[in-house]
Amino acid sequence: MKLLELLQNEAMKSKRLILMILVSGVCNAMLLVLINKASEKIDGDRSFIFLASILAVMLFLLAQRYILRQGTKKIQNVIEDIRIKIIDELRFAELSAVEALGNSEIYARMSDDTQRIAEASLDLIKALQAMVLVLFSFIYIGTISLPALVILLLGIVIGGVFFFYNNKSAATVFKEVARKDTAFYQALSDMLHGFKELKINRQKSDDANIHYRMAASEVNTFRVKARFINITSQLATESLFFLVLIGVVFVIPQLQEYSDPNIVKISAAILFLIGPVTLVIGSIPSILEASQSAENIENLERSIRSAKSNTDQYHVGKDNPLDLQHEIALGNLYFEYPSSESNGFKVGPFSVTIPKGNITFIVGGNGSGKSTLLKLISGLYYPDSGIITKDGVPISPDNYQHYREMFSVIFADFHLFERLFGLGLIDEQKVEILLSKLKIDHKTKFKSNTFSEIKLSTGQRKRLALITALLEDKQAYVFDEVAADQDPIFKKFFYEELLFELKALGKTLIVVTHDENYFHLADRQYKLQDGQLISND
Repeated sequence: MKLLELLQNEAMKSKRLILMILVSGVCNAMLLVLINKASEKIDGDRSFIFLASILAVMLFLLAQRYILRQGTKKIQNVIEDIRIKIIDELRFAELSAVEALGNSEIYARMSDDTQRIAEASLDLIKALQAMVLVLFSFIYIGTISLPALVILLLGIVIGGVFFFYNNKSAATVFKEVARKDTAFYQALSDMLHGFKELKINRQKSDDANIHYRMAASEVNTFRVKARFINITSQLATESLFFLVLIGVVFVIPQLQEYSDPNIVKISAAILFLIGPVTLVIGSIPSILEASQSAENIENLERSIRSAKSNTDQYHVGKDNPLDLQHEIALGNLYFEYPSSESNGFKVGPFSVTIPKGNITFIVGGNGSGKSTLLKLISGLYYPDSGIITKDGVPISPDNYQHYREMFSVIFADFHLFERLFGLGLIDEQKVEILLSKLKIDHKTKFKSNTFSEIKLSTGQRKRLALITALLEDKQAYVFDEVAADQDPIFKKFFYEELLFELKALGKTLIVVTHDENYFHLADRQYKLQDGQLISND
């Protein structure tokens, strides 16, 4: 089982935990033996049995306390390792591959699946304790009556065969549950991210709600189906135990003479076993579901790992940007999305030259390929063919990350971090000056490397993104529609002052814009249409 594979490394580190599981199971089984012994000596001295029973209970409780505390700690260590491992894998994956995976898939694996693994792992520990108890109870029954043990084992074998085929079906259902979970998260994501669009259009909201309800209902249907399969197994197993009990009480006495105390002891032992066996069976659905979750996580890691590029094998924190002296050039660059994404949209082949210290505008209608071109220029997408050169030197797997480090980028769908990462301790006064310069100081403050407020309008958030980019002080800036959603005064400031201030500092500026009134300010201008370069001014 994938769950056991996932936990075995951590379990091997804690032999004491395994020992305590054995101790708790043995102590529990000893109580059965001691209680039966005590029932034989109703009129005799039972003080030793009494003290032994108290000792067994105390040892059981101490072992149980240790198991639950250490087990919880070990399980959480496993969950932490999973999450850190996935994040580390994601950091070095290609952007296009992460986009193909989708946020819903990653969220489902990182939240629901890890939570199921944590919960089922504790169930697994309890099941192991119960199995130790069952094993020692079998040994005890065998010392009293071999025929009773044979009947009991026969019942277990019959139940095991039924259980195997039943839970094979449950495992298949849990695979479908995982798929439906991802669809549910996608529907939930649509409801949250598209809230404004749904709020303004009731028909759209109603249709989206129906889709969301259907996704939630499908998850529920398959979960219930899987649980029903297990309930059937549980009832069948309990029925087998009662049949075994009937066999012990009515059949064995016909085969061989037994004293009443022995039959009572065996019956008590079998009744004692029903609880632990039911616990083991009851834990199987969560263990199966967690095993499927472990497989989901393994598949996610495999997908991310296969999306990792050799260009991303670099040492964190030790990547100095390349030094741009003359120009960036794209030679016959071509890129095509997989057919399942963006309907196989492609850009190129085209050749573009971006001189150092120049202002380069990229213009074109929506869907013309501007954002894709920016991702190629900044090294976030790898071209299917063609070459990127810096000062005439080709960008290769050995220096791709160093090439990326030249850029500071604000995409149209940018993410604004509340905290400034990767800049060390920033001079707060310097940030306050920029906040004032970009007319945003009345909306947010900066302290301890953190903006006090980022839940602002789109235009205001873009100004904060600009401040972050300026603080990064990179050689090249890529601005994708940064001036959109801004008032005319700020637009004028952005095009006529800020861009030229950066140009005077020797910065290379690549700007996507629709503002025709400012096209004349660019040193170069490229126009795209349907992924093709149609003019070069």
